[in-house]
Amino acid sequence: KLKQAGIEKSVIALFEGIPGGGKTEVAKQIAKSLQYDLFILDFTKMKSAYFSESQKLVRESFISFREIASSNERPMILLINEADGLLHNRSQGDSNESSEQTQNEIQSILLEEFEKGGDIVILTTNLHKNLDVAFSRRFLFKIKFDYPDKSTMKKIYRSKLGWLSDKQLDELSHIQLSGGEIDNVTVKVLMHEVFHNEKPSTYQLIDFCLQEKVEKRRLPKMGFN
Repeated sequence: KLKQAGIEKSVIALFEGIPGGGKTEVAKQIAKSLQYDLFILDFTKMKSAYFSESQKLVRESFISFREIASSNERPMILLINEADGLLHNRSQGDSNESSEQTQNEIQSILLEEFEKGGDIVILTTNLHKNLDVAFSRRFLFKIKFDYPDKSTMKKIYRSKLGWLSDKQLDELSHIQLSGGEIDNVTVKVLMHEVFHNEKPSTYQLIDFCLQEKVEKRRLPKMGFN
């Protein structure tokens, strides 16, 4: 329908926000609801020790995506995960640093690929403050993922640990955690049950939650005095 309307641009969305906020999961659910397949790229794994290889890997990744998409039975969405390092402001002028040159060239490849049109692309990032203006204007949708509110946190806990009492849910919901951090708490609870053959106390549950907030805890000193 977009093509029929003379719109050839790719539909590109930026999901930015806290780690563990559900960015990747939402992308998966969008693909599932549309009955599309998801093609996932993680550019953090494409930083080759040989700088000239990184650009090649990025280019080849897009070629692979389009080849697979053209022969795939269902339409595909391209998900670029952990795109933090790709979106920051590019270096201006000539740089003597080969790593900066590589970064600029990779970003140029991305901009070129985005201009080809016809794709649905979702990028996830935890950082957006240093977002390159050249990228920013290409995002048709910019969606922020923040911490869930207390009511939502209770629902998440209830879905994972159905035995929690209303009082325990209320206690835990006062400690602000992301969905991913609540997943970690759930694993700790299950491990406790396995090791001790009992459910953790409310105090222990709270401690599991606080362990996810390292900056709020007084960590023991390590090393030799």
